[in-house]
Amino acid sequence: MTKFWTCNIHVSGEYHRETARLHQIFGDVIRVAPNELDINDVEAIKLIYGTSSKCTKGPWYDGPASSGEARSVQSTRDPAVHRWRRRIWAQAFSVSAINEFQPYVTQHLELFLSQTKRLSGQELDIAEWFNFLTFDIMGDLT
Repeated sequence: MTKFWTCNIHVSGEYHRETARLHQIFGDVIRVAPNELDINDVEAIKLIYGTSSKCTKGPWYDGPASSGEARSVQSTRDPAVHRWRRRIWAQAFSVSAINEFQPYVTQHLELFLSQTKRLSGQELDIAEWFNFLTFDIMGDLT
């Protein structure tokens, strides 16, 4: 009847565990709020998010502090704006672009691996190390 359960379970940080448990009991599609479904079916991705899909993204994609403007290609709700933004990003993922980026990425991956190997046996905050890697790569590519 309300979104209280969904909000509460998100705040607890257990949404992913609780929905996984419910999917085991009830199947691939569960209702998590009056107008929201949680779908656990890889085949549904193309049907829901594919370029020929008739589905539109709901207000959830605006995020909790939405200013009305989408902040990413993923969160863009307007299909025309999404197509335009996706077309721009697609250039970065062409074969020629990836071949151009590869030496930079490889260089940083090798450094990342050598540094983490050097610290083998020590406790590492791997999220912090992946942040270092990401920022190093993005710094070179921009």
